[in-house]
Amino acid sequence: MHTEVLNISKNECTICQVETCLTFNPFVAHLKERIATEKTLKSEFYRYVLERFEHDICIDLDMRPTDAEKYREMLELIYSILTPPIANEKEFHWALSTPVPDKIFFSTEAFYDFHSSHHSNLYALNVSKNEMFSDRQKRFIYNLILERMYGFSSAIKNELLFSYEDPETGLSRYFNIQTDARFVEIELNGELPELSFDTIEPYLHSHTSLELIEKVIPLNIFKFKGFSIITLTDVTLTHALENIRTELVNHSANEEEQYAHIISSLKSLAESPGIEFGLMPFLTINNEPIFDNDECSRSILLKAAKDFNLAEETFDAIIDDYNQNPRPIFFNSITDEKIGKFPFLQVLKQAGIKSYGIFPVYYNKKNVGIMEVFSYKEIVFYEKLLSKLQATIPLIAQLLQNSIDQFEARISSVIKNKFTSLQPSVQWKFNEVAWNYLKEKRKKKKSPEIETVSFSHVYPLFGLSISAIPQLNATAPCRRI
Repeated sequence: MHTEVLNISKNECTICQVETCLTFNPFVAHLKERIATEKTLKSEFYRYVLERFEHDICIDLDMRPTDAEKYREMLELIYSILTPPIANEKEFHWALSTPVPDKIFFSTEAFYDFHSSHHSNLYALNVSKNEMFSDRQKRFIYNLILERMYGFSSAIKNELLFSYEDPETGLSRYFNIQTDARFVEIELNGELPELSFDTIEPYLHSHTSLELIEKVIPLNIFKFKGFSIITLTDVTLTHALENIRTELVNHSANEEEQYAHIISSLKSLAESPGIEFGLMPFLTINNEPIFDNDECSRSILLKAAKDFNLAEETFDAIIDDYNQNPRPIFFNSITDEKIGKFPFLQVLKQAGIKSYGIFPVYYNKKNVGIMEVFSYKEIVFYEKLLSKLQATIPLIAQLLQNSIDQFEARISSVIKNKFTSLQPSVQWKFNEVAWNYLKEKRKKKKSPEIETVSFSHVYPLFGLSISAIPQLNATAPCRRI
């Protein structure tokens, strides 16, 4: 445990603080209540701790953060009571701070190391870039005053979400910083101002009216006594899932950027910089799969195959295999023996990939695509990784289905804009023409020309001329378009 003083902010807040007193009195009062109500063996430990505090002069002393080392034994007893017995201080991010969180004076090794290593890189995600540390302090103070003195609880929780880039992995990590003020007492020096719910309602719901509450509740009549508890929790996995959900809801987002953001979240979830991801929806024209599209370029297998001019052959092998037996396949290493059984691994080996996994993704019991996990070094912990990815599968399924829907909508839009109403019997031919048009457009041609739709071997019907009706082609559409 560490007793060095740590500043929560680089810039100390001097104008927003109420008068404060760092004391253990609220904690001692809590011990007395627990001893009176506790019926288990814990009561004996509480009684022991209480006796130690009652015989120590620090109870009635206005302690300073720099005095923490003098009372290390007392602080360790507080830690023992307030944290789980199995908590390891080398892994548990926990600390004690002044009543209004400003200075840390006692912390676990994990908290101290994290703060010392990453404090300069932290920033609050749910705090405006223009908001100062002093404003956050004021919100903490007013939230506590409204709750303790007026009985108003804010809908905004007293917590912050922090992000930083892990220097070892280069990946984003997310931590929730929560402040527990149960051992903070508020002393009123004067008369409590009257306050109506209508006056305070805007602040309670959105915290947008800080200036308003400052006018009606002056801080100089309050004194905060006790200490606060700060706990830091790693929420990287939860936040990565939430980022994926947010991207799926954002229908207006650029599809390419959407895939990039989701793959970035998957990498954060994997917690390893060496693990990469690929995603590929199964797109079709006239019920036949196609591979020459932007969506397929997000597959590392097809990207590698294109580099060696084997894209169509590789794509056919995957599709045929997955149509017959869709299943997860893992390759911790790519050897000649495995290549003999799975020839498509050859292009991956040539591309320098050492580990590869491919997983079918289902939407409403239909295989809508694949998710790839790969690395340029051998991976030996696929099972652990899969347990983390399990929660993302329904979200990835929705993403791939969205891509399929958007692709079909683009095809329909081309047909609608370029041709007149169609009969279902000839729809397939126009699908082909529309797909060719989109491919040409993707190649950066400003104004590609739409192909003329023609049908051979068709004869006049009911007295109509040949040019007046569409004519069915007797030949089935090609498999590969």
